[in-house]
This record gives sequence, C-alpha cells and structure tokens, in this order.
Amino acid sequence: MEEEIFYLLGLYQTEGIGDILARKLLQHFGSAKALFQASAKELKFIEGIDHSRIKGIRKGFDIKITEQEMRFMERNGIVAHSILSASYPERLKHINDAPWLLFSKGAIDLNRERPVAIVGSRHNTLQGKQFTEELVQVLKDYGVFVISGLAYGIDIIAHKAALAAGLPTLAVLAHGLDQLYPAAHQHTVDKMLQNGGILSEYPSGTELKKQNFPARNRIVAGMAEATIVVETDIKGGAMITAKLALNYNREVFALPGRYNDPRSAGCNYLIKTNIAQLITGGEDIALFMNWLEKGKKEPLSIQPRLFDTFSGEEQALLQLIQQKSEIHVDELQIKSGLNSSGLARLLLQLEFMNAIISLPGKRYKLV
Repeated sequence: MEEEIFYLLGLYQTEGIGDILARKLLQHFGSAKALFQASAKELKFIEGIDHSRIKGIRKGFDIKITEQEMRFMERNGIVAHSILSASYPERLKHINDAPWLLFSKGAIDLNRERPVAIVGSRHNTLQGKQFTEELVQVLKDYGVFVISGLAYGIDIIAHKAALAAGLPTLAVLAHGLDQLYPAAHQHTVDKMLQNGGILSEYPSGTELKKQNFPARNRIVAGMAEATIVVETDIKGGAMITAKLALNYNREVFALPGRYNDPRSAGCNYLIKTNIAQLITGGEDIALFMNWLEKGKKEPLSIQPRLFDTFSGEEQALLQLIQQKSEIHVDELQIKSGLNSSGLARLLLQLEFMNAIISLPGKRYKLV
C-alpha cells in the first residue's frame, strides 16, 4: 500500500492529468504503479491521452518531492484514499468529477451511514445559529454524520453542535492539511480529530486559492445523502453546494426565512424553484428521508413471482431490494453496478409492474 501511495503522489506531479482523466487511467490500469509502468503504446489507446500527456507520464516524477510528502503524512497521521480503495467514500465515487485521491486526518469512517451536509451563510443570524443547534440535537437520535466546510457562520456552528451532541463531524477543506483556514477554528478541529476529522483533495503545500472553495463544495455535496441549507444569500458557497447536490441526485432541504432578509434569499429561492424541500425542524428531514423507526419486516409478497414474470436484470434488482425492508437508490446503484440511467429505467419498469413502490428520500421497497 505504501508503494501505491508513492505512485499516487507522483501522479499529482504529472501535468495535464485532471480528475476525470486520472480516474480513467487508474481504473484502466488498476493502480498508479501499473500506470507509470505502462508503455507509450498502451497509453495511447486511452481516450483523452495525447502525446504530451503520454510524455509526461513516461517522464516520471520527482522522487524527492514525493518522499517528502510521504514523510509529512506519516509524521502528521494523514491517510490517503485512492478512488480505487475501499476507504474512499462510496457516494462520492458516483459523481463524474470526483477527486481521484483524498487526504484525511482524524478518527473517521468516510463511509458512515446517514451523512448530512449542513451549510449556510458566513454571516448567520441568531435564529440561524439556534436552528442549526436544535437541528443537530434532533438529528442526533438518527445517528447522522455531519459534514461541512469549517467556514465562519453556519459551517462552524454545525461542527460545534455535532461535537456537543457526540456526533462525528467532518470538515472538507480547500487547501492541503499542512495549514488551516480559518486558523481561528484550530481548537474546534483538535476536538473533531477525536470524533471525526478533516479531509482534502490537496497535498501539503497547495496554495489556498479562491477557486478551491467551489471545488471543495462538490466533495461536501457528493459525500452527503442530504444537504441542508440553513441561511444563505442568493449567491455563495451554500447555493453552489445545494445545486451540486441536486445534480448528484441527492436530497436538498432549506429553512425558509423572511421575504426581505438577504440572508434568507437563497433558501427561499431554493424552495420556490423546487430545488429544496422546505423544513422547519429536524423531524421533517427524518420523515422525508424515511429514518423514522420501522416495525418488523413484513413478508415479501413478491417472492413467488420472482422467477416467473421478470427479466434477468429485473430479478437481480428485486433480489437486492428484498434484502432490506427498504433501500436507497445510491446503495442499489453501488450493489447492482448499473449506471444511473439504466437503474432508473429498471426501477420505473418495476413500479409500473406493481413490484416495488418508491418512498420519500429516493428509497424503494417491495410491494
């Protein structure tokens, strides 16, 4: 594993290799080491690879810089997660612009159940603060995993509320883990490392740039099962995160506010345009996501018909659905290996055949 990390860090130094191409190369060759050992002839058959990129890969990378980064990671307890590894967030793997390598620090399972992103204005109101704290207290009963961006305002309030409730919380940063922005939140991060942690797609020494913040938001939205927007102007990071979550087929919730308050203009817009579901408390989210306590699993009435009526693909999907009382569409996609359009087509067919029913929160169960 250490050898693979060495080559993954080397890939970071290779010019012209972005997230999408790096992911394609890693999936094709199976590892970063195999990629660097590939011949020019093997590389040229990969879509998106031109002569200059082949030359860059074949040239190799600066071993001293890579070894320096590995020593930094070892000294600071930083773990690397390749998009090919089991520790990489499964939900994030299913967005097309997912980073191919992540760096984390702390005591956190990136694949914990019920990850929720709580985002909002850096200039929150007292009402926004109180709502966020009450929201996290309610969601505590449902065992959520709180994700945010460590920014001033709603982000840091959400992190602190999670810590107070004993919930794990993760901050996704827009720079390498050799620095912290805002530095004023170091004390909170120290606590988060005991029950949660920090995450970044950037190696140490990465300069903090303005464009890193919108890029960071795709990780927040991509990791979360639901994104909750508490307060936001019509523009800003929280709006970017909400729209990304919608594009990733994730649930979006927003707290409505006064019509003339700029800090609620974004939330009101998200609700008005049906991007977000209106909420007034944590129970609304639990109900919509179908997190309320369930009774015993009922007999599966569909079972006798499994091998008489349905195609092979439909049977395979029904077998996955019957394993649980209900199942989320993301889990179905992961377990079935189907792409999103193929899965949507099969689910629609099964609904028309009265074999399954859809539930709030993009969940399904057998009839």
